[in-house]
Amino acid sequence: MRRLLWDYRGQPVYPIGVNYWPRRTAVEMWSHWDPEGIVRDLREIRALGLNTVRFFLRTADFADDEGNLESEALERLEVFLGLCREQGLFVLPTFFVGHMSGMNFPIPWEKGRDFYTDPEVLASSRRFVQGIVSRYRDEEAILGWILSNEITHHAGKRETHTLLSWMRELYLAIRELDPRRPIGVGDGADDLKGEGLGFPEGALEGIGDLKQGEDFVSLHHYYSDPDPLRLSHAPAGMVRLCDIGLPVLVEEFGVSTGLWSEEAQADYFRIVLFSTWAAGAAGALAWCWSDFPTVELPPYTHHPFELFFGITRADGSEKPAAEEMHRFAQVMREVGATRWSPVAPQAAILIPSAFHVNYPFRSVDRAHLARALLEAYASARMAGFDVLFVREPELPPPDVRLLLIPYGDLLAATWRDLREWVVFL
Repeated sequence: MRRLLWDYRGQPVYPIGVNYWPRRTAVEMWSHWDPEGIVRDLREIRALGLNTVRFFLRTADFADDEGNLESEALERLEVFLGLCREQGLFVLPTFFVGHMSGMNFPIPWEKGRDFYTDPEVLASSRRFVQGIVSRYRDEEAILGWILSNEITHHAGKRETHTLLSWMRELYLAIRELDPRRPIGVGDGADDLKGEGLGFPEGALEGIGDLKQGEDFVSLHHYYSDPDPLRLSHAPAGMVRLCDIGLPVLVEEFGVSTGLWSEEAQADYFRIVLFSTWAAGAAGALAWCWSDFPTVELPPYTHHPFELFFGITRADGSEKPAAEEMHRFAQVMREVGATRWSPVAPQAAILIPSAFHVNYPFRSVDRAHLARALLEAYASARMAGFDVLFVREPELPPPDVRLLLIPYGDLLAATWRDLREWVVFL
């Protein structure tokens, strides 16, 4: 079934949109305030038929070194939310923006302390988040809240149970004030993709414990692969791989036309948009709205390919990818994106627990294993099977008749249960 996001009034929404920085000011949106340029951007976004923008409260722009909110930034945020509301756009505000496009920015109250565990840092983080939520919890344009932008790039990768504790702390801080809106982490779903540090045996009941700190999965998909078939099947495969019983929002996806041709970018957008919807995704947001003319502005000075991820060019003209998003949005309106769910898959792929768990005296190349899981997914799809992933020690549901095991180093109990499962079939 498709797990959905719901708006303020309780209506299902399939977000189709972009991650947003203004075309003219990029990451300096709040410090180089340009309401005229923003209005023009938002009108163009809506004209493409898109319905959602994810935007970023760059933390240093919005708070002092105790997590108290800055009045000028709040005034500008008030204007921005009103402009989005006028255009009929949902928004997904993102709180802790200490990393963006290949550069780390300060989180003022961190002061060299542990961002995830230091009590004073956590208290300031709660103050910052609750100050925003209490002020805007009745804003109908806000579809949900996102805790961070890839926080591990700023504060470091940590074992899953440490990240879960931080997620849970801030999740509850929001939930105290807003009982309705869904909350995501904005972490890119690294732990689910096998890109996190994992967790020690016994620290968690299972990877599904992440549901204690999020209402939807924040999948960031920037996948490279020399195999074109695996590359093409990977977006849908990642949606299935990240399914832990929550909506999976493709929160970021894209390619830079500094590295790809514009035609190849458009082809890739078409693949991602349609295949992830067919796989049961809860929505898709491109990275990003526009190319930027800001060649003298960090991080673009030293990451120039970051200037060219837009679906529109720096001069305001549309790339072919913009037309792909427009066409997809039209199709979704015609068929009713939230009305359709994938059929129950006939086949399954077993994810070994070692993909997430750090067992003693066992070494697992998780990047290699992730590629093997996606190879199994692509092979099954090419053979005509729809596929789900099951996580060890679980086994497939009764209606599944084919189980693929691309990694054989399983738990002893799993081998026993597999024999029983085969006999049962």
